[in-house]
Amino acid sequence: MSQSKWLPTMLLSALMTSVVFADANRTFFTQENQFPRWEQLEVGVDFNRTETDNDFIETETSSTSLYLRYGLLDDLAVQANIPFNTYDADGSDSEAGLGDVSVELQLRAYEDIFGYPYFIPYFQIYFPTGSESKNLGSGDVTLQGGLAFGSKINDWISWSFDFGYRSNNDEDNQVIVGHSYVWEISEQFGLLTEVLYEQAVDSSSDDNVLLGGGFTYDWTPDLQMDIFVAGGMEGTTDVEANARVSYSF
Repeated sequence: MSQSKWLPTMLLSALMTSVVFADANRTFFTQENQFPRWEQLEVGVDFNRTETDNDFIETETSSTSLYLRYGLLDDLAVQANIPFNTYDADGSDSEAGLGDVSVELQLRAYEDIFGYPYFIPYFQIYFPTGSESKNLGSGDVTLQGGLAFGSKINDWISWSFDFGYRSNNDEDNQVIVGHSYVWEISEQFGLLTEVLYEQAVDSSSDDNVLLGGGFTYDWTPDLQMDIFVAGGMEGTTDVEANARVSYSF
């Protein structure tokens, strides 16, 4: 039998594979083509710790977020984030409490039959549930939208570009650009390399540029762990550390 006769079967198999399997997002600076299935629930904990140095004032902030992501459709997901934040700066009291709760919609607007390339627009709204006076929240509604697109190199290097825009009420709006690579060493283990550009919120501050690396590991088909550390190349951020554990039902 010629290879052309096998082509419909191969294409159908690839399509079924893309529908049946679902994975959590592995990167931190970009949105990638990892979606829950229709009516599938993903639950996770996302930890972030950031150290900054601005005008000789050192600040340490952390955020531990419970998030839930649900597949409204195979190509449409909604995610809610509930953060608990801490703030500690030189010369001031430490603060801790609820941060700004957010809700995000993620749409896989296009993907090739093999899963790449792809285009994912998304929209996120942050509600002012955190105390602005305690530096735990923004004090007002914040909107962010963007478009991620990505593909693969040699079937084992996944990459993604993420172009975002954040609307801040009391500060300048921001352009945010992320670029990520996942080096898929095996089906369970991958290496992360990511870079982030974040426009400053006022003209007196420098833009932030972060560069870092980490890894992602699947303990089981449903349980995933991601670890990532980045250093500041420009701007006030010295170090940013991220960790995430997620489980899909």
